[in-house]
Amino acid sequence: LYLLEDDGQRLVSALLVEQGQALPVDSMAIDDPVRHAARCARERAELVIHLSQEATDASYRPGTLATRSLLFAPLLAGDRLLGVLSVQSLCEQAYDEHARLLLRSLCAYVAIALDNASAYRTLSEAEAGLQRNLSRERELGQLKSRFVSMTSHEFRTPLAGILSSVDLLRHYHDRLPTTEREELFAQIGESVQRMTQMLDNILLIGRADAKGLEFRPARMDLLALCRELGEEVTRSRPGGNGRPHLRLSSRGADGEHLLDPVLLRHILGNLLSNAFKYSPTGGDVQFDIAVDSGRARFEIADQGIGIPLADQPRLFETFHRASNVGNISGTGLGLAIVKQSVQLHGGSIALDSAPGRGTRFTVELPLG
Repeated sequence: LYLLEDDGQRLVSALLVEQGQALPVDSMAIDDPVRHAARCARERAELVIHLSQEATDASYRPGTLATRSLLFAPLLAGDRLLGVLSVQSLCEQAYDEHARLLLRSLCAYVAIALDNASAYRTLSEAEAGLQRNLSRERELGQLKSRFVSMTSHEFRTPLAGILSSVDLLRHYHDRLPTTEREELFAQIGESVQRMTQMLDNILLIGRADAKGLEFRPARMDLLALCRELGEEVTRSRPGGNGRPHLRLSSRGADGEHLLDPVLLRHILGNLLSNAFKYSPTGGDVQFDIAVDSGRARFEIADQGIGIPLADQPRLFETFHRASNVGNISGTGLGLAIVKQSVQLHGGSIALDSAPGRGTRFTVELPLG
């Protein structure tokens, strides 16, 4: 039994048995000028081949036993060729009209079975595709719901803070000490900055999804950028016992290196910000930079709340946040941006974390 491949160019054996023994898989081009099965397929007609006893059927299966009678019949479903069925006999003139009629009936049943199997496979593939589309639609719906929920919550909080500060300044401006007025102005500024950062992240992830982010490497002072980012994150966090202490170390990072400074800011800025944000009880945030063998390696480790194992596979997905963040604010966009920026560099990012044990991110980027 030979079946026609989907491209219609080759016949491949689905069943080959000779004298009760299975034979190796065989295949042939449908335009093979010698093979009888190929000729049967081309002509879509029965073939009866009689060979003399002394002949070896090198044209049919080189090296096999000589046969006296060969019968080939096409497998047709309507006007579609599905394959070729052949039988052989050591008896001369073995296939009379009755035998050929039986073979035709067998071919009809085989063709129907093959056609039904193909239809079932097509239907199964269509159903699987439909299920994938439905799953994707559900996922998009969930993303939309999470986006609306996230933006509603994350924008309402700073807006409420701004409104409260403005009301206090409007009604009690003359009676408030200078220090308190400055604190209220600072809170307004921080809230505006927070909303601006959220909008920037949303626009940035939209550009990344639309393939709008570009990799633009430039020679830069790597160590200076890392120190600057550390200072920015430290300044943005309120003082007190709950603020972590940043410890920075470097090896081989002096001088200029070829990286994309914009994307690198996204990577390190988000990771450092998360390390501080998810360490509410303080501790150390270790920031290690090492340059060696044409690669830059960054490790940022905190002693914060850690990430549950069940959340880690989806941590870099848009809007996904760990289940243990509680009331700690966040959009679920930062790590998605980090992942996109690392991939644009052709680098890698690894995570080691457990609840109550802190989190360590390791980023490796090739240097141009």
